[in-house]
Amino acid sequence: MIFFGRLFLFIFIGMAGMRPVYAAVEENAEKLDQFKEEDLKSFQGSLVREEEVKQVRDANRTLKTMDKLDQAAQKAEDQGEILSKQQIEDLRKKLLGVQKKDRWRFGIDGDHSYTSNANGAVPRQEKGDHQWNATGNTQFNFGGKKTDMGLELRGTKNWNLINSTNDTWQVEERLRSRRKFFKKTNVSANSRIARNNSKTLEIDTNKIRWDAANQMSTNYAFSPKLAINLDLANQKRLFLQEAFDQDSGWQATANPSAFWNVTPKSRISLGYGQGVNRNRLKVGNSNSKDFKLGYFGQVTRKSSASVDLSLSRQNSYKADSIATTMTFGTGYIWQVTPKTQTSVQLTRGFSNTTSESVTGDTSDTAVVTKTDNYAVNDNLALSLNYRMTSRITVSNSMGVSHTRTETFTTDQEDAETRIFTFPVTAGFALNLTSWLSMNFRYNFSFKTGDEKTDTSRVHTWTSAMSMSF
Repeated sequence: MIFFGRLFLFIFIGMAGMRPVYAAVEENAEKLDQFKEEDLKSFQGSLVREEEVKQVRDANRTLKTMDKLDQAAQKAEDQGEILSKQQIEDLRKKLLGVQKKDRWRFGIDGDHSYTSNANGAVPRQEKGDHQWNATGNTQFNFGGKKTDMGLELRGTKNWNLINSTNDTWQVEERLRSRRKFFKKTNVSANSRIARNNSKTLEIDTNKIRWDAANQMSTNYAFSPKLAINLDLANQKRLFLQEAFDQDSGWQATANPSAFWNVTPKSRISLGYGQGVNRNRLKVGNSNSKDFKLGYFGQVTRKSSASVDLSLSRQNSYKADSIATTMTFGTGYIWQVTPKTQTSVQLTRGFSNTTSESVTGDTSDTAVVTKTDNYAVNDNLALSLNYRMTSRITVSNSMGVSHTRTETFTTDQEDAETRIFTFPVTAGFALNLTSWLSMNFRYNFSFKTGDEKTDTSRVHTWTSAMSMSF
């Protein structure tokens, strides 16, 4: 562990001291603390589950379990009954604890949060606000032995105590399916249609937005170590009201990728993506391309690490701008004990957006003004999760983020800003029963920068409850 501690310290010092080679859209840089977090947790979780399944499988092979099956079969035989293969399989599933899928489920989720600085003001000028969210969902499972198919209907209501203009409500349906064709091909498809209703000051009625999204993924196991994947997706946003119809638009993406299992506990991923974005006013019309390279691997029996690099380029034709993005991230997750898990994430993102504007009329010589926006973001996040009991899990996290932006107009520096952010989160989850769980969380964030208006502090208390039947 001392070796890996020194390795991460060396990487962080090297990244902090390297000369900025800008490249990543700035608004994306603020979310880099989530870079590949879910993938790393999923990879580590699969390793932990694999170990648990192995232990359960070994236990199920003991004479105790097999004796129960033999005794049940012998009892039926003594009574003059002959068990069919299906009856034996059903009995085996019962003994091994295999549960049957529910064909219908119903759930209710709700949460309340209080934010001490809802308007993002400087200290001693904050204004707090309460926010409530309520969600109801119904899930239907139509799947069979070879096909997984489900339908979900969901409704969400959001309202605020003071800033009532932020109140919204939404209804949506989600249809998902997954099926295996032949022996090596898996195909999954998902669709979503939602209607969003929000308040607005432009017209004397609510603002209505329709969202439609479709996604299909095809995975082909080329060999035991190599898998090829193709992901296709499209999204459409539609405003039927004349006051907002110019905001309607659509986008589509295609992402082929490949996954190579170098060893049973390590994986390399390589991906390429291409997308288009169009809207009514054609101002934001753009084409984008991206390239991704990633590695997941087991470091020790209880820890995993990931390294990811992504490059992308987006051309906006109407605005005559080019945005280049480069993001580097590394993460390390360690299962300290069966009840304690800790993780470290270190990311760095670069952004460079270049745009040109033309001033003057046709009778005069046109003047071309070139503007370059550069940004670099460094983010370090630490988290610790502890399962106190079988029903209580405690989570804590802290981090630091640094963002520096520079703006050049016709090769002359026009502005420079620097912002530091320090977030801290503490909370615990309580699983009261199999159908009822509660979550309590406290978050504190302090932000400061070169300007006085960049300084702010936010306290947020959140309590949530979830029921599923």
